Amino acid sequence: MATIVVANIEAKSINTKFGMKNKYIVIGSDGNKYEAGWKAPTYTPGSTIEANVNVTKYGNEITDVRVTSFGSGAATVSSAPAPAASSAVRSVPTASVPAFPLDPTSREISIIRQNALTNAVKSMEILYGTNMGNELTNEEFVASTLDIARRFADYTSGHDLLSKLGSMKADLE
Repeated sequence: MATIVVANIEAKSINTKFGMKNKYIVIGSDGNKYEAGWKAPTYTPGSTIEANVNVTKYGNEITDVRVTSFGSGAATVSSAPAPAASSAVRSVPTASVPAFPLDPTSREISIIRQNALTNAVKSMEILYGTNMGNELTNEEFVASTLDIARRFADYTSGHDLLSKLGSMKADLE
């Protein structure tokens, strides 16, 4: 167990598969940095802690922390400076928010169209029940189902908004 007097606590933003998370770094009065993990420390600058220090290839990591005396200062967690933008290719994919309305050539559109078709068939079953054969021919059923599916897909992807904006713009001109 090592005794560390906490000089400062930094929060470093890390991009994880769950989004941005803070990783906490304790700076000792001796100037050494210790990774404290993902949860905000309960101690404040000026506190004295005892902890196991594990030296890893990423730096010093503290575990099994026990506070021996609390600091008099308030908890001041400062943000570490953001890393400089790199033009290097990342090996870990990052989540991105797709543009809305969706690009007609995007992968999301095929999923939307599949869901729209499934929901259109369910809607036709609800509308016409088991009497479908008596009221519609096969061609009429397929045409109506595809029309409903296109409407669902246009609404979900935002393409209906584009057509409304286009008609509004034409009306203004």
